[in-house]
Amino acid sequence: TRVLAMTLFVAYGVQGKEICCKVPTTPFLCTNDPQCKALCSKVNYEDGHCFDILSKCVCMNRCVQDAKTLAAELLEEEFLKQ
Repeated sequence: TRVLAMTLFVAYGVQGKEICCKVPTTPFLCTNDPQCKALCSKVNYEDGHCFDILSKCVCMNRCVQDAKTLAAELLEEEFLKQ
């Protein structure tokens, strides 16, 4: 989880106020970004990224600036565990 959180934070940190990320309710296994993007578009997301190490697809949408991103939520969760 920490690796995923840091990856999302680094990859989307600059755009953190504009991007919302979500692992779909039914997790998609993926092997590449185009496959993940296609799966995400079927469930009404704008984009998707395949994390090769986890083989998990994370879907993304542009969102309201005040909304927390998945990266922010994961980082907050990690800090609260410590």
